[in-house]
Amino acid sequence: MSTKDQSFLPPSQDSNMDNSKLYLLLKVIKDNKNLNLLLREGLSFRSIGLLTENAAENNFVEILDNKLRLTQLGESLYQEMEKKFKRTNKNEWIEEEKKSKIPQISIDFIYLPDQTNLPF
Repeated sequence: MSTKDQSFLPPSQDSNMDNSKLYLLLKVIKDNKNLNLLLREGLSFRSIGLLTENAAENNFVEILDNKLRLTQLGESLYQEMEKKFKRTNKNEWIEEEKKSKIPQISIDFIYLPDQTNLPF
């Protein structure tokens, strides 16, 4: 990766974190996915727009017929970043679903239903 690629994002921010978000943006554009992947990483729509704008200014992406696509430079940057940021741990592929979990009850708990709500 050239020095221009490494200094893609503003130096005031953590470059490793920003590079991982840039990788995710390039992945979303390359695979024509929706923005949920970036939103789950904590990015707002505004920051996604700024990140996309910076990527376009640095010639990583281009707009053709109202569609974003990777340029040749963006494709090569994506290939380099994929080696570093690709999730190889299978436990990270699917996020744990927490909202349907119920608290565990003790083994001594006895459930007695309300007699007025029984259908029979």
